[in-house]
Formats: sequence, structure tokens, C-alpha cells
Amino acid sequence: MTKKVRIPDLLLGFEAALRDWGLAVSTVLYNLHCCMMLLKMHEEHGAEYLDRALVAKYTAKIRRRYDDGEIGRVYHNNVMRNITRFMEYAETGRISQANPLKGSRYTLTPEFERIADEYLASGDFHPNTRNDMRWIAHRYFAWLMTQGFDDLGGVGAEQLQKFLVDCAKQMTLNSMYNVKLHLKKLYAYLYEVNLSDSPFTALLSFRVNREVKVYPCLPQDDIAKILRAINRKTSIGKRAYAVMVLGAELGLRACDVVNLKLTDIDWVNGEIKILQAKTGRTVVLPLTASVGEALREYIRIFQSENAAIDCSTTDTCYISLRM
Repeated sequence: MTKKVRIPDLLLGFEAALRDWGLAVSTVLYNLHCCMMLLKMHEEHGAEYLDRALVAKYTAKIRRRYDDGEIGRVYHNNVMRNITRFMEYAETGRISQANPLKGSRYTLTPEFERIADEYLASGDFHPNTRNDMRWIAHRYFAWLMTQGFDDLGGVGAEQLQKFLVDCAKQMTLNSMYNVKLHLKKLYAYLYEVNLSDSPFTALLSFRVNREVKVYPCLPQDDIAKILRAINRKTSIGKRAYAVMVLGAELGLRACDVVNLKLTDIDWVNGEIKILQAKTGRTVVLPLTASVGEALREYIRIFQSENAAIDCSTTDTCYISLRM
């Protein structure tokens, strides 16, 4: 960037750049979470703008924690990768393309390679989805080659069933869920472009119960400690507190929190009415005293810092509770 930008504005711009990639809300929130401790260090040192010395100090601290065994490899790598992205955005105003299409370890015939490429180009898929689609298609086509097929001629339900059985012997339930899901998409495409006589909808409609870990609830005392640890004297702190209270007291999902609008809040009747992103259903939740106070504090400072925004002229003015 050609001029200095205040850290809160830099964070908002970084968030917008992540969203432009088409990342899911939860992924954006995780990317931002990895940068929050860096920004907290700036806040503790009274730094209004990004300071390279503080960035170096923070990354050294992360490496030291990893070397001492305080944090794992995955967390260490995620934090370092997202700090690099954040610094790239701070310096250039943009970030490189996320999640490029991964390569394949399978070597296919030219015909199978052509079909796979055209399948992946048939829609505007999220990068993560395209990687899964590519993995399943290439694995399936490579398996067909081991069965003596150079193309889809003669391939039918028998081969599809044998492939599923082979996968089931080697994979977890979660992986089998993805295999079934993307084979169903693959055959819907193959049927549409006349490369298969059937989409095998019935054959690929079996149920796979994915393994789901059920984590225990966080004790109320721990939730209270987290809320008390937030610095509510800053605009970022007020926003973080409002987000945490909405989740802790009302159980709102992250996608519903970031899409909350001023018109969703009924101050007179003490209610919050939202259309849930996951279920598509409208729910009415109580506007408790603590939630109302947290929202009021943040809305006040948000409006004072964005005086040019006139929320009275639109029904879709978002509160901007995006971390």
C-alpha cells in the first residue's frame, strides 16, 4: 500500500480480501483469529500502525512456543501462513490466490484426463470443492485403469459398486461420505454430457453416517473469564465482546452473527429476529440485557467511526460484527 493504514482498518480490508476469495465465513474467521494476537501486541505497545519490529517479535514468539512444545505443528503453520498473508495485504493491498488447485498423484490416460478437466471446468466451484472433486474423479478413473479400462466405454453399475467396496475397505466413514457425494456429482455430469447411460442416482443414494466428535460444553466460569479478558475500551474489543456474547448467550452461529442487521433487532419488544443461514428458518431470540448492552456499545462506536453511513435509508445496513 502507498500510505499507512490504521490497524483496525487494515484488518477490515484484510477480511474483505479473504471474502473476495469466496472463503466460507468460518474459514475467514479462523484466518482473522490467527492475526488477532499480533494485533493485540501492537495494542499493548500503543502502536497505531503495523510495525515490522513487532511482527518479527511476534513470529519469533510463535516459533519459540512451537520449539518448546507449547503449540502443535498444525497450529504453528496456520498462524505463520496467515501472518504472511496479512503482511502481504498490508504491503500490497491484495493477497495471492487461496487454495490453488492441488495436483494429482494419479497418472491417467489422455481420455480420462480430458474428462476430468472438463468436469472440473463445468461450474464455478469453490477451490476446496474443486480439490475434492479432482481427488475423487482421478482416484476413480485410475482405479478403472487397473480394471482394464482406458475410457468410460463399457463402464457401468458393476464397476461403480466394486470401486465403492474397495474404497470402503481402506477409508474412514468421513472419507466414504466424500467419495459417495462426489461420485454422485461426477455421474450427474457424465450423464448430462452423454458419457454415461445412467446417473446411478439410486445406487449412490446410500446413507453414510459421518463420525462426529461431540465436545463438552465450556463451563460457565471459563466463558466468564474469556469475556472479562476482552478489552472493551477499544472498538475492536467492543466488537469482539458483542460477538462473544451473541454466541455464548443466544447460541448464534458465526455466519448469523456476521450477517446481523440493525433491522433484525427489535429494541422495543426485546427480540432479535433472524433468518438462519444454515436452516433457512426464521427464529426469534430474546434480546437479553447483556446482549443488548454489548450491541448498544458497539453500534455507538461503529456509527461514530462511520458517520458517512446512513443506516436510516436501507433495511440491509449490517452492524459489521466481522472479526
